[in-house]
Amino acid sequence: PGPIHFLRRMKEDLVDYDGKTRLFKGRTAKNHSVALTQTEYSYYQSALDMVDQFFPPAAQPLARMVYGKRAASSLFALAETLSRRTAHMGQMSETEAAVIAENATGGDESEIDEARVIHAASTATRAERTAIKTLVERIEATLADPDWPPPKWRRLTDDCLTPHDILPGNGEQAVIFTEYADTASWIADRLRTQGYTAQMYSGRQSKPERDEVRKAFMRGDFQIIVTTDAGNEGIDLQAAHVLINYDIPWSLVRL
Repeated sequence: PGPIHFLRRMKEDLVDYDGKTRLFKGRTAKNHSVALTQTEYSYYQSALDMVDQFFPPAAQPLARMVYGKRAASSLFALAETLSRRTAHMGQMSETEAAVIAENATGGDESEIDEARVIHAASTATRAERTAIKTLVERIEATLADPDWPPPKWRRLTDDCLTPHDILPGNGEQAVIFTEYADTASWIADRLRTQGYTAQMYSGRQSKPERDEVRKAFMRGDFQIIVTTDAGNEGIDLQAAHVLINYDIPWSLVRL
């Protein structure tokens, strides 16, 4: 899936050699590389094979990128995209779908790209729906297996949260960025099942909903805010001293 990027801002002020307090606090940053497991790779490859089999040639490059990046983010995100593909393939033109997605999400590029892919025409609609149904059922069985901990999840909790005293229910706060609202929803749900208090923040929510989540985080009402690019502005990240990029954007300018 690629690395998880971890950034920790020091709580205490650092002092320069001349004894004066610095304007900015110190920080440490680290990348944790996470390889695909055999199970994850099989789903990743199966999704790309369906692109080659069922998408028109002109639509294949974007579809491969969307499926591949979502599979690397979380299997849940891939399954959700495939399910939406089943429901919407050929329903409207890719251009029309992109315009609607742009208006609905405030210009979220990942949502716009996905809208183009899930609405693209299929070269064999019935066969593609059957293939998607089979793959989604396999992914859902894996996600429901309590003996299958996603490797990125272990990195998140064991290497990014626990060592910095962000423990279930203790009040210490962190910000987690992901490119996809589906992954944000999955992370927030999984954190809550493990005893953390967490909320998601994405362009799929209405502005009043996002405002309430942001204010609650600033008040310290919950520990972890899991956000997409919608959180790039409007959230005072100084409230938390740990920031985690669950996905590394392909554009380092965005990172």
